[in-house]
Amino acid sequence: TVRTPTTLVVDGLNLSVEPMARQQHGQNNYYGSDTYTELAATLPGLAERQVPFQVTSSMAFTGAKAISFSAFARQTEIDVTSDWDDPKFSGAYQWSEYDNKQQEDGFAANWVIPYEARGIAGVGIGLSLSEVRGASSRVEIHLVQNATPYQSVQRALKYALMFIGFVFLAYFLFEISSQQKAHPAQYILVGLSQAVFYLLLLALAEQVGFDVAFLIASAMTVSLTSAYAMTVFKSKHYALRALGVFSGVYLLMYVLMRLEDYALLVGALSSFVAIGFTMYMTRNIDWYGMSAQESDA
Repeated sequence: TVRTPTTLVVDGLNLSVEPMARQQHGQNNYYGSDTYTELAATLPGLAERQVPFQVTSSMAFTGAKAISFSAFARQTEIDVTSDWDDPKFSGAYQWSEYDNKQQEDGFAANWVIPYEARGIAGVGIGLSLSEVRGASSRVEIHLVQNATPYQSVQRALKYALMFIGFVFLAYFLFEISSQQKAHPAQYILVGLSQAVFYLLLLALAEQVGFDVAFLIASAMTVSLTSAYAMTVFKSKHYALRALGVFSGVYLLMYVLMRLEDYALLVGALSSFVAIGFTMYMTRNIDWYGMSAQESDA
């Protein structure tokens, strides 16, 4: 949606810009599957001009999910600066320069498209604007929203199996070190508490935002599973151990939610460390009870 009138200046001369409705494939542009409206202006003496002239234009619009530029000039140079955090680029041309580090929020990108790379005929009387509107000659910038509570919860669910496994591993190690046998039903209850965590996270995120929701839901789940560890393993000592371990697990989960470029690497390394630590802690276990059988013999 256009917010302010479009301005067009040619060599210092302000021109009046008017919308010009187009027909495409026999359909009105307002109802066709590929709709657009051309903005037209009249430049006096255009046919007699023999020297290059400078054209500048300004347009403000809102409500867009993406913006695209067609390479219509003999050499097209596009510079885009935006305060949007998460752009996605597509179209026919790769950016020449891209920077998302200099500013606290947003990005800056540049495209240089030479005449030979356009893939369309040169400027002519019979050239239609529709020839340069296809994806084969267009730069597209999609304004992706990655910070909604639903997307954050969906991202957390991708790591659910890994983190539920971390909690089971912790209970398994507690069981080995305490010599107290945990019943399979108790493992099921612990797993259900981890599953309910995601339900709490989603319900709270809709009301108070993802960060506060994660703090509340994780505190409730960690407190529950730590108190249950004291009951299962008959010692307050294991409740404190569980509190420390599970707090670290959920802190790691939150860090992964906030990492973008290194989330997969950190998750893979964390899984490797957890498995390695479990193997180390169980290195002396006689899984088949062979030592007891040999001593009886």
